Amino acid sequence: MSRVASCCRLPSPPNCTRIDAHCSQCRNQRIPGTRRSELVCSSCESGYRLRRDGVSKTCDCAPGLAMDANKNCQPCTLGKYCLGGDATVNPTNAEDGCPDGLATTFAGAKSQAQCFTKAGYGRTSSKGSDGKVSLAGVLCDVATYNVGSNTAGCQKCGAGLTTATNGSTSASACRECLPCCLCVLLLCPVLHFSCEGQQHC
Repeated sequence: MSRVASCCRLPSPPNCTRIDAHCSQCRNQRIPGTRRSELVCSSCESGYRLRRDGVSKTCDCAPGLAMDANKNCQPCTLGKYCLGGDATVNPTNAEDGCPDGLATTFAGAKSQAQCFTKAGYGRTSSKGSDGKVSLAGVLCDVATYNVGSNTAGCQKCGAGLTTATNGSTSASACRECLPCCLCVLLLCPVLHFSCEGQQHC
């Protein structure tokens, strides 16, 4: 009876973590041109994805995650974005920084499109010859402002208003402007500005 049970026992499943610590399913695959086979990964744990490089032995981080020093995928740091691991574009599963003047507003961002403006900056976009869209942050000029955490460009102050400096962060920075000669004659308050050269009166 024990001999029958022994003969019908199913083989033990392969230890997929021998391939990659995060490989959840694997299989034996014939090596082309030989009679030998090797163990390859079929799928990875949640939060990971199988690298499509024809080798099938690496579990990369999924988008929104980056690999830490212990080879575990963690949510992308606030302010940055993570495209996920890739054999050619991101083999180290690293985070990407947003362009200057832009930052993500939550952890786990997956693309540059989720980079929003910092206060005092506007967001612009351009399309390259490869058809890919890239973003840039632009410091708001005098007479413009942006409160930040959005995808807009710098907003213009209303008619007859300007700001004292570049990089203004709210509409309250827009003040009435007067010609400098008139300002001097009227002893204008410091909160008034000259439209000519955008200088303090």
